Amino acid sequence: MRGLGLTRTRGLAVLVGIAFLLILFSPQIQRRPLLIIEQPLLLVESWLQRLLGGATGWGGGLMDRYVTVWGLSEENQQLRDELSRLRGELTLLEERLGEVARQERLAEFRRETGLPLTAARVIGRDPTNWHESVLLDRGERDGVRPDMGVVAPDGVVGRVIRVMPKTAVVLLVSDRNSVVPGLVQRSRDEGLIEGLGDGRLKMKYLSNLADVEAGDLVITSGLTPEFPKGLRIGTVTAVERSPDAISQQVWLAPAINLARLEDVLILPLSGGGR
Repeated sequence: MRGLGLTRTRGLAVLVGIAFLLILFSPQIQRRPLLIIEQPLLLVESWLQRLLGGATGWGGGLMDRYVTVWGLSEENQQLRDELSRLRGELTLLEERLGEVARQERLAEFRRETGLPLTAARVIGRDPTNWHESVLLDRGERDGVRPDMGVVAPDGVVGRVIRVMPKTAVVLLVSDRNSVVPGLVQRSRDEGLIEGLGDGRLKMKYLSNLADVEAGDLVITSGLTPEFPKGLRIGTVTAVERSPDAISQQVWLAPAINLARLEDVLILPLSGGGR
């Protein structure tokens, strides 16, 4: 056993000696004695370079993706800003087109009546809700006077009750204090149209013999100086007849949506019917 170990030791020594001689007499090692150290170092350096190169490539790819995502986010924000701007412009354009359409209707109505009407715009409403009234941007300086009638192309709006130098207050036809003489266009039966204070109208002093039905159109009779004959007041919505009463109850819906008034026309005072 001891001899076998000695034999192995001698064999290893012989191999080391042969390797030393090969290294010693190798031309490359004679020219570069440190080659025996350099080669392992070069292998380690090459491995590190590949590792760092892979990490750099991965980091560079991540940075490129970040830059791309950031650029897309900025572009999306710009598109959203542009869309918001275009929507604002569209809203202004639609509002302008609506105003032009309303002005054209007012001009056409003015031509049809042939009267010297004064155009006005609603700039306020009664904040107390005690009266159904609106404030106009025309007043005494524009020739507006109390008791002048106010209309729109669709029908009667109300009557001027107060005038300031540059503004005027109009009592709407739906107010409880408003009274307008009217007649049923189909049957020609006459009565007084009063406001109920809740947006509705009521026709009073119609006898039980008067021919009036739901759906009938009621127009101005022209018996007062505020309104000429033939302007729309409202449409009959319900009729109630009682055998014991001398008159019938008639309810109307105004011809105009008074809650959405924007542009109106002020009528000059006339001498009566036409």
